[in-house]
Amino acid sequence: MPAEVIYTEKSQNIITGIADEASEDFQPQIEVYKSLRRDYIELRNIDEINISRLSDKIFDSFVFRYRP
Repeated sequence: MPAEVIYTEKSQNIITGIADEASEDFQPQIEVYKSLRRDYIELRNIDEINISRLSDKIFDSFVFRYRP
């Protein structure tokens, strides 16, 4: 079930992009997004592995390592 999106008067547009277009490697993807001052990142691949094929443990290690 998709998450419900609730819009309020304070809602803002969210600008993101697909990170692996910046680099195949995850670290440069993060660096590019930080340089662009983006708060959100859309992931398809992390280090050339589709995120749907990552174990929860590996995915969590990336999330916690690069969390703001």
